[in-house]
Amino acid sequence: MKLQYLLLTFTLLFLSCNDDKLKTNSQPNIILIITDDQGYGDIGAHGNPWIKTPELDKLHNESVRLIDFHTGTTCTPTRAGLLTGRNCNETGAWHTVGGRSLLRLDEVTIADVLKTNGYETAIFGKWHLGDNFPYLPNQRGFATSVIHGGGGVGQTPDYWNNDYFDDTYFRNGNPEKFQGYSTDIWFNEAISFIEKNQTKPFFCYISTNAPHSPFHVPKKYIELYKDNKNIPEPNFYGMITNIDDNFGKLIQKLFNGEHDDLGYYKAKQTTLKDIPMVIARTGWSGELSYELYLQDRKMGNKLFEIVYEAAQEFNGRVIAPNVIRSIEGGILSYGGDFGREHNPFTIGLGRLVNLDQEIDFIGKEALKAIKEKGLTEKLVGVELEGDPIFKAPENFWSVKSNNKKVGRLSRAFFSPRLKKNIGLAIIDIDFAEEGTTVSVASPDGDLTSTVVSLPWFQADKENHLD
Repeated sequence: MKLQYLLLTFTLLFLSCNDDKLKTNSQPNIILIITDDQGYGDIGAHGNPWIKTPELDKLHNESVRLIDFHTGTTCTPTRAGLLTGRNCNETGAWHTVGGRSLLRLDEVTIADVLKTNGYETAIFGKWHLGDNFPYLPNQRGFATSVIHGGGGVGQTPDYWNNDYFDDTYFRNGNPEKFQGYSTDIWFNEAISFIEKNQTKPFFCYISTNAPHSPFHVPKKYIELYKDNKNIPEPNFYGMITNIDDNFGKLIQKLFNGEHDDLGYYKAKQTTLKDIPMVIARTGWSGELSYELYLQDRKMGNKLFEIVYEAAQEFNGRVIAPNVIRSIEGGILSYGGDFGREHNPFTIGLGRLVNLDQEIDFIGKEALKAIKEKGLTEKLVGVELEGDPIFKAPENFWSVKSNNKKVGRLSRAFFSPRLKKNIGLAIIDIDFAEEGTTVSVASPDGDLTSTVVSLPWFQADKENHLD
């Protein structure tokens, strides 16, 4: 996915599925993000020594930045100019109150233009260009809208006493109760919109009410700043850091870590103590792992000594990859835990199957039929009672209920981390609910077992390389 950045008081992302430079006739996806009442100095990249905005800072350093851009002095004029490309005084929206925040009906918005040219268009958050028909966003080019009323959460028209948490907002003009913090909701709704429109061009406008007053934000963000005497309003900084977290979540969703120097399942060429190599952020066990591939295999012993010496500071030990870790992480083995006779829904990989895309693919209709009919079996975790299991099953162990076979267990081991026997099994759907008791036929006798959800352990996927 092609990425171009623009960062000002707002953020603009152009996204394209082309690897080549954007062509004049292409239709890149567009994500426009604007925050409310955030100043130029309210990110770390602009010199603020206290605020925590790592995701926006990273964007700043990778972006084209326009530093001579001018808007109106308040939010409504700014929004009018941004969406129309015209001087705000020409649009009718030159103030925030008294009917002076209404964008004139003859004004054409960027959403109007893009919608006419085949784009799916959506707004999430603050509109503030008219709360009544025909000034609402759905009449101004946005096919989808999830917004609050007025100039801020809690302002007119707010019948529900909204306070940023578990509020009632308007979805396409209709009131709807939401769960969660306002900024989180805008970004979550935007991500959902993007996921639904992956096969067509889209324009996604995220317009946060934060960090506009009143300064309401989840407590954990206040805790970051409350003891800093240089910060008179910790809540304000906390709201910006929450925006930064949501921005990072959006970027991660869009690019799956490709914006990182070495994200999960990524690799790069480097050197360690003058030893050339390729380092990869992988690991078949699901652990936080790095694999090193030498260009000169003769340097293997030297590399081992370097890594071993460095590990002593952390009481490191030399061990082999451990199958127990892969079971704890719910990482499956083809030909063992599942095979060609199983479908992705059965083994818990349904999230990787997009049956709504317009593009056809081999097996699409069969998978649709399976999903519509419902699963007959499911891969689950099991916790087995009895003595610690130190030898892996050489063959499948039968899973039974009332002496009737209902599935088979592929792997089982004693987990020192969990202090219990754990295993992976595919069993009939009637017995796959978490908490169901079954019996596993081991060579040493039947073991009472309990069905549990996967995984037992979620490995750290962050990049810890300096």
